[in-house]
Amino acid sequence: MKIYKPLIFVLVGAVIIGFLYWISKPNYSPVTTNEIAPSVKLNCENFAMTNGLDTFYLPINCVQEIGNGESPVNLTIFASTTNDNQGELHISRNGKDIFVTDGEFISFSDQEKLSLTQGSFDFEDVTFDGYKDLVIQTAAGAYNFTHAYFAYNPKTKTFNTVPVVEATNESFDPIKKQMVSFFKGRGIGDIYTEETYEFRNGKYVLIMDFDQSTVDNGRDDNINPMYTQVTRKLIDGKMVEVEKKSISYKELYGDQN
Repeated sequence: MKIYKPLIFVLVGAVIIGFLYWISKPNYSPVTTNEIAPSVKLNCENFAMTNGLDTFYLPINCVQEIGNGESPVNLTIFASTTNDNQGELHISRNGKDIFVTDGEFISFSDQEKLSLTQGSFDFEDVTFDGYKDLVIQTAAGAYNFTHAYFAYNPKTKTFNTVPVVEATNESFDPIKKQMVSFFKGRGIGDIYTEETYEFRNGKYVLIMDFDQSTVDNGRDDNINPMYTQVTRKLIDGKMVEVEKKSISYKELYGDQN
């Protein structure tokens, strides 16, 4: 039996070394939608809204500061187990969900990747109270990108489930507490609707809109089309038309042909 002891020790040692190597080697397998989100979370700024220019593997798991001393939240996006090409977005704090969306907002073409053409997200203070609000892109086209803004409620410490505002190609003015939504009727931008909202008493109120559309007068739009411009303003609680006029392409943009 003494003759075989060294061989036994060698075999046992080889098994131990092999086991240690197996448990320590890196896992190079691709992330799948069924895997639990990684324990090391990125800041949500790493997934800033890019209007469909980037793609990220699912699940997305990140941490976001809210502001004003509030505890940070965790955001996770993963593929739905019941609806193909749809996903769920969960925001949680201390292991408890405080905001959940379904496939109404989150969709993608690859079950392992989130395409930011729809379902991208960001955090931005659009209610001007020092707290970061949740922004979710709800629609995307060639030149129009629409977003829903869910305000953070410091009393309930959750995000409101009804958007405080939805807008397209929007821009914000924090000084005036206003937002401008700009919807293009076509790519060159000569047909469009522009709406100006002002944040008043916890709501966005439409205070002015401007619409520019073409007039069918038999001319080729590439030569010198005519446009109708209509401006309305909020007066005594009602939107009132204050100006309407016709104007030519050359008057607006010069002779560019």
